[in-house]
Amino acid sequence: MKYVPELCKPKLNEAGEEVPALFKGEVTLKVPTFDERYELIDLMGVSVSTSGEVGMSSPDLSSIRKLVKNTRKYILKVELEKADGVKLSSVEDLECDSECDALLIELAMTITKGFKLGKT
Repeated sequence: MKYVPELCKPKLNEAGEEVPALFKGEVTLKVPTFDERYELIDLMGVSVSTSGEVGMSSPDLSSIRKLVKNTRKYILKVELEKADGVKLSSVEDLECDSECDALLIELAMTITKGFKLGKT
């Protein structure tokens, strides 16, 4: 599944002017199964109601590290470019660039929350 991270989308500032995105491109993700998603949720140590609502407060640093480490296998392809023109083409590229920390966390949280499949 192709996914465009929020950090690849332009934002509006307080004056209503468009601010360029920090990255451009997309990431191809493997959609996790029910069991895989709940294994990731379990790693975070959060509660889940019978309706499937995840009771997530602010996860601690250890939980975030575990989650990012365990979701990397769902990141199949990276096709991103930073605003300065640097190309990122692998999970390792993301992990070694501190400017990509928020991107890795976004990807991990998105994978853990799961996807609603629909027509493409």
